[in-house]
Amino acid sequence: SLFIDSQQELSALKYDFDERVRRTWGSLDDNVKLILEERPAIQDYVVAAAYLVHGVRDISALMNFVLRGKNGFNAVADYAAVS
Repeated sequence: SLFIDSQQELSALKYDFDERVRRTWGSLDDNVKLILEERPAIQDYVVAAAYLVHGVRDISALMNFVLRGKNGFNAVADYAAVS
């Protein structure tokens, strides 16, 4: 989180993401809600990976990446289920 906050564009994207999540909370998958509530560091990791590794720069693309992408929250939930 300190790293994210030190990067202006990434920090703005993360806070846009937080706001979008709050607005769409009721429609989120239960596993995604659990990750967001119980493991905030995972949220930071996925958002940072989307930005730094995959070049995601806008909120719509970020929402798609984290909620539907193969490297988003579903991958984390699948990994946790197998572990």
